[in-house]
Amino acid sequence: MQKGWIKKQKSGNIGPSEELFDSLIGRGDKKTLAADSKIFLKTGDDNNFRLVDITDQYHALIKKVDELEKKLTKEGNVLLTVSEVSELFRCHEQHVRNMKSKGKFREGRHYINFGGKVLFVKENLCKDFGLRVGNGG
Repeated sequence: MQKGWIKKQKSGNIGPSEELFDSLIGRGDKKTLAADSKIFLKTGDDNNFRLVDITDQYHALIKKVDELEKKLTKEGNVLLTVSEVSELFRCHEQHVRNMKSKGKFREGRHYINFGGKVLFVKENLCKDFGLRVGNGG
């Protein structure tokens, strides 16, 4: 049944009468599905949609997440918010944001963007900016 779906996917748009899409949906979001080790994204509306193969992008994203996870789960790596970094530096939050905008912090070393939120790596900040942190911080 999946092979028939794959064949139709390669030929272009699938009409709204196709029930196979609904039977292959995962988690009920009707935006992504997996078939034959491929991952597809549904684009368009319910009457006229296309399925786009996003398998390579998905695997690249998973690889990047795994790399970040390994990098950040080392002992001593604590993630901090802008507010917490401002307390560590004893400055205003806006000053931390300005330093980031001016390139004083390197992405991947000093901070990561995680779902639109900036999180700083405490160990690297302390090491690179000569900060000493006591038992409480």
